[in-house]
Amino acid sequence: MMENRKEVDKKIGEQFVDMLLEDIRSGDIDIDVMKKMARPMHPHVNGVLNAKNKGFLQPLDVFLYMIDKWFQTVLYDLEDGEGFGKLISILEDKNVGLRDL
Repeated sequence: MMENRKEVDKKIGEQFVDMLLEDIRSGDIDIDVMKKMARPMHPHVNGVLNAKNKGFLQPLDVFLYMIDKWFQTVLYDLEDGEGFGKLISILEDKNVGLRDL
C-alpha cells in the first residue's frame, strides 16, 4: 500500500498514477524497467528498489515502496502537478525507453 497516495496523486496526477500501476499489473512495466527508473528518480529510490526486490514481493508492491520514497525525497517539495513532468522525463529517458507510455 502506498502511504502517501493522496499526496502523490496531487504531485503527479491521479490518472497518471493509476495508469502506471495498471501498466505494472499488466506487465508492460516490469522489474527491469523499474530498475532503470529508480536511479534517476533519486539514489534513495534506487536503494529501496534494491532492498525490496529480493523475490518476495510482486513488482507492483516494489513500485509502491519506490513511489513512497520518491515522495519523501523529491515530490514533497514540489508544487501540485509538478511531479508529472519529472516522471515523464524519467520515462522518456533513452535508458528507460518508455516514450510510448
